[in-house]
Amino acid sequence: MEEQYEDLSVKSRLLDLNNYFADRRIYSGLPVEDELCQFTVKIYPSTVMQASFTTQNPLIYTAVVVAIFVFVSLVFLCFNSAVERRQKIVMKSVVNTRTLINSVYPSGIRDRLLKEEEEKAKIARSRKRKVKVSAFLSNDSTRTSRSQSVHTSAPIADVFHETTVLFADIVG
Repeated sequence: MEEQYEDLSVKSRLLDLNNYFADRRIYSGLPVEDELCQFTVKIYPSTVMQASFTTQNPLIYTAVVVAIFVFVSLVFLCFNSAVERRQKIVMKSVVNTRTLINSVYPSGIRDRLLKEEEEKAKIARSRKRKVKVSAFLSNDSTRTSRSQSVHTSAPIADVFHETTVLFADIVG
């Protein structure tokens, strides 16, 4: 017996082993008397037994979980930076478009164009909810809807019924 496991040892008489069974089996054979059966059993662990139960599995499982966590974190960070980059590009495009519209058109026409685009965006969002996925992904339906939206836009110019336009060229 190894000294380091001495406090874990269990010593019992052979007749008292029934106390250690989980399912409490009862001996039904010939009667055994205490004076005739003086055997004792001593059970204790050893380093060989400890070595059979000691594994590297917890360390391996921990390493795998940490690796998965790091991988998912890196993927998330890459995705986040890609989304931020895309958002900056979109915002730059919006700012450039607004600047161009502000510099080219008068304020009344500009406001009307922006309001019309917002209404078109609302209609497009409501249509996307109603359209099936297969029709949404086909190229033909997107081309026809784009061409129809170009023809249905309102005219930019204001109507003045009693106006005369004179085009002249001064040579000189």
